[in-house]
Amino acid sequence: PGLASASCNLAAVLFVVGSHEKVEERLRSMLAQRMAAYGGSHAATLEAAQELLTFLYLGGRHADAEQLADQIYELRDSTLGPEHPFTLMAVHNLALIHSALGKKSNAEIFMRNVLQCRETVLGLCHPDTLTAMRWLAFLLGALSKHEEAEAVFRSARERHTAALGAGHPLALVALHN
Repeated sequence: PGLASASCNLAAVLFVVGSHEKVEERLRSMLAQRMAAYGGSHAATLEAAQELLTFLYLGGRHADAEQLADQIYELRDSTLGPEHPFTLMAVHNLALIHSALGKKSNAEIFMRNVLQCRETVLGLCHPDTLTAMRWLAFLLGALSKHEEAEAVFRSARERHTAALGAGHPLALVALHN
Protein backbone atom coordinates (compact mmCIF):
# COMPACT_ATOMS: atom_id res chain seq x y z
CA PRO A 1 0.00 0.00 0.00
CA GLY A 2 2.79 2.48 0.79
CA LEU A 3 4.45 2.01 -2.59
CA ALA A 4 1.11 2.23 -4.37
CA SER A 5 0.30 5.44 -2.53
CA ALA A 6 3.69 6.89 -3.43
CA SER A 7 3.13 5.93 -7.07
CA CYS A 8 -0.26 7.65 -7.05
CA ASN A 9 1.27 10.74 -5.43
CA LEU A 10 3.98 10.81 -8.11
CA ALA A 11 1.29 10.63 -10.79
CA ALA A 12 -0.46 13.63 -9.19
CA VAL A 13 2.77 15.65 -9.18
CA LEU A 14 3.50 14.74 -12.80
CA PHE A 15 -0.03 15.83 -13.73
CA VAL A 16 0.42 19.21 -12.06
CA VAL A 17 3.70 19.87 -13.85
CA GLY A 18 2.18 18.91 -17.20
CA SER A 19 3.81 15.53 -17.83
CA HIS A 20 0.55 13.92 -18.91
CA GLU A 21 2.12 11.05 -20.86
CA LYS A 22 4.16 10.10 -17.81
CA VAL A 23 1.06 10.31 -15.64
CA GLU A 24 -0.84 7.94 -17.87
CA GLU A 25 2.15 5.60 -18.02
CA ARG A 26 2.44 5.64 -14.21
CA LEU A 27 -1.28 5.03 -13.70
CA ARG A 28 -1.40 2.20 -16.25
CA SER A 29 1.67 0.64 -14.63
CA MET A 30 0.06 0.86 -11.20
CA LEU A 31 -3.13 -0.73 -12.55
CA ALA A 32 -1.17 -3.56 -14.19
CA GLN A 33 0.78 -4.21 -10.99
CA ARG A 34 -2.38 -4.38 -8.92
CA MET A 35 -4.07 -6.57 -11.50
CA ALA A 36 -1.16 -9.00 -11.36
CA ALA A 37 -0.97 -8.94 -7.57
CA TYR A 38 -4.65 -8.96 -6.63
CA GLY A 39 -6.77 -9.78 -9.69
CA GLY A 40 -9.27 -7.67 -11.55
CA SER A 41 -12.06 -7.46 -8.99
CA HIS A 42 -9.98 -6.58 -5.90
CA ALA A 43 -10.70 -3.22 -4.28
CA ALA A 44 -7.10 -2.04 -4.74
CA THR A 45 -7.21 -2.86 -8.45
CA LEU A 46 -10.51 -1.07 -8.90
CA GLU A 47 -9.11 1.93 -7.01
CA ALA A 48 -6.21 2.08 -9.48
CA ALA A 49 -8.66 1.76 -12.39
CA GLN A 50 -10.67 4.64 -10.91
CA GLU A 51 -7.53 6.79 -10.73
CA LEU A 52 -6.86 6.13 -14.42
CA LEU A 53 -10.52 6.79 -15.23
CA THR A 54 -10.36 10.16 -13.49
CA PHE A 55 -7.20 11.07 -15.40
CA LEU A 56 -8.77 10.14 -18.74
CA TYR A 57 -11.98 12.02 -17.96
CA LEU A 58 -10.24 15.17 -16.78
CA GLY A 59 -7.95 14.98 -19.81
CA GLY A 60 -10.96 15.09 -22.11
CA ARG A 61 -10.47 11.52 -23.32
CA HIS A 62 -14.10 10.65 -22.74
CA ALA A 63 -14.31 7.72 -25.18
CA ASP A 64 -11.37 6.02 -23.45
CA ALA A 65 -12.90 6.86 -20.08
CA GLU A 66 -16.21 5.34 -21.16
CA GLN A 67 -14.60 1.97 -21.94
CA LEU A 68 -12.83 1.87 -18.60
CA ALA A 69 -15.93 3.07 -16.73
CA ASP A 70 -17.94 0.24 -18.31
CA GLN A 71 -15.35 -2.28 -17.09
CA ILE A 72 -15.31 -0.81 -13.59
CA TYR A 73 -19.10 -0.87 -13.44
CA GLU A 74 -19.29 -4.50 -14.59
CA LEU A 75 -16.75 -5.58 -11.96
CA ARG A 76 -18.36 -3.61 -9.15
CA ASP A 77 -21.84 -4.83 -10.07
CA SER A 78 -20.78 -8.49 -10.27
CA THR A 79 -18.76 -8.43 -7.03
CA LEU A 80 -20.70 -5.96 -4.86
CA GLY A 81 -24.21 -5.95 -6.31
CA PRO A 82 -26.25 -3.24 -8.03
CA GLU A 83 -27.13 -1.20 -4.94
CA HIS A 84 -23.70 -1.03 -3.29
CA PRO A 85 -22.44 2.57 -2.94
CA PHE A 86 -19.31 1.80 -5.01
CA THR A 87 -21.45 0.31 -7.79
CA LEU A 88 -23.70 3.36 -7.70
CA MET A 89 -20.63 5.60 -7.95
CA ALA A 90 -19.58 3.64 -11.03
CA VAL A 91 -23.01 4.28 -12.60
CA HIS A 92 -22.75 7.95 -11.56
CA ASN A 93 -19.39 8.11 -13.37
CA LEU A 94 -20.95 6.56 -16.47
CA ALA A 95 -23.64 9.24 -16.39
CA LEU A 96 -21.02 12.01 -16.25
CA ILE A 97 -19.03 10.47 -19.09
CA HIS A 98 -22.11 9.95 -21.26
CA SER A 99 -23.07 13.56 -20.65
CA ALA A 100 -19.58 14.70 -21.70
CA LEU A 101 -19.89 12.55 -24.85
CA GLY A 102 -23.17 14.26 -25.71
CA LYS A 103 -25.24 11.19 -24.82
CA LYS A 104 -27.37 13.18 -22.42
CA SER A 105 -30.45 10.95 -22.66
CA ASN A 106 -28.35 7.94 -21.62
CA ALA A 107 -26.81 10.03 -18.85
CA GLU A 108 -30.29 10.90 -17.61
CA ILE A 109 -31.27 7.22 -17.42
CA PHE A 110 -28.10 6.38 -15.50
CA MET A 111 -28.55 9.28 -13.08
CA ARG A 112 -32.22 8.49 -12.44
CA ASN A 113 -31.16 4.94 -11.58
CA VAL A 114 -28.45 6.22 -9.24
CA LEU A 115 -30.86 8.61 -7.55
CA GLN A 116 -33.56 5.97 -7.07
CA CYS A 117 -31.09 3.47 -5.58
CA ARG A 118 -29.43 6.03 -3.35
CA GLU A 119 -32.80 7.21 -2.03
CA THR A 120 -33.68 3.60 -1.19
CA VAL A 121 -30.31 2.49 0.17
CA LEU A 122 -28.86 5.66 1.71
CA GLY A 123 -31.96 7.72 2.43
CA LEU A 124 -33.54 10.85 1.03
CA CYS A 125 -31.17 13.32 2.74
CA HIS A 126 -27.84 11.51 2.42
CA PRO A 127 -25.16 13.71 0.80
CA ASP A 128 -24.63 11.20 -2.04
CA THR A 129 -28.38 11.16 -2.73
CA LEU A 130 -28.46 14.96 -2.81
CA THR A 131 -25.44 15.02 -5.15
CA ALA A 132 -27.27 12.70 -7.53
CA MET A 133 -30.30 15.01 -7.38
CA ARG A 134 -28.19 18.02 -8.34
CA TRP A 135 -26.53 16.18 -11.24
CA LEU A 136 -29.91 14.94 -12.46
CA ALA A 137 -31.22 18.50 -12.35
CA PHE A 138 -28.23 19.75 -14.37
CA LEU A 139 -28.81 17.00 -16.95
CA LEU A 140 -32.51 17.81 -17.16
CA GLY A 141 -31.61 21.45 -17.79
CA ALA A 142 -29.19 20.42 -20.53
CA LEU A 143 -32.00 18.39 -22.10
CA SER A 144 -34.27 21.47 -22.00
CA LYS A 145 -36.51 19.85 -19.38
CA HIS A 146 -36.41 23.09 -17.42
CA GLU A 147 -39.56 22.70 -15.32
CA GLU A 148 -38.52 19.26 -14.10
CA ALA A 149 -34.96 20.47 -13.52
CA GLU A 150 -36.26 23.32 -11.37
CA ALA A 151 -38.49 20.94 -9.39
CA VAL A 152 -35.55 18.60 -8.72
CA PHE A 153 -33.34 21.54 -7.67
CA ARG A 154 -36.07 22.79 -5.32
CA SER A 155 -36.50 19.35 -3.80
CA ALA A 156 -32.74 19.04 -3.31
CA ARG A 157 -32.64 22.45 -1.64
CA GLU A 158 -35.48 21.49 0.71
CA ARG A 159 -33.75 18.24 1.65
CA HIS A 160 -30.42 20.00 2.19
CA THR A 161 -32.03 22.57 4.43
CA ALA A 162 -34.00 19.96 6.38
CA ALA A 163 -30.97 17.73 6.90
CA LEU A 164 -28.23 20.30 7.46
CA GLY A 165 -29.89 23.58 8.40
CA ALA A 166 -30.35 26.71 6.32
CA GLY A 167 -26.84 28.07 6.99
CA HIS A 168 -24.84 24.94 6.12
CA PRO A 169 -22.52 25.40 3.11
CA LEU A 170 -24.13 22.57 1.12
CA ALA A 171 -27.59 23.98 1.81
CA LEU A 172 -26.35 27.35 0.54
CA VAL A 173 -25.00 25.72 -2.63
CA ALA A 174 -28.37 24.05 -3.15
CA LEU A 175 -30.05 27.42 -2.66
CA HIS A 176 -27.72 29.00 -5.26
CA ASN A 177 -28.57 26.26 -7.79
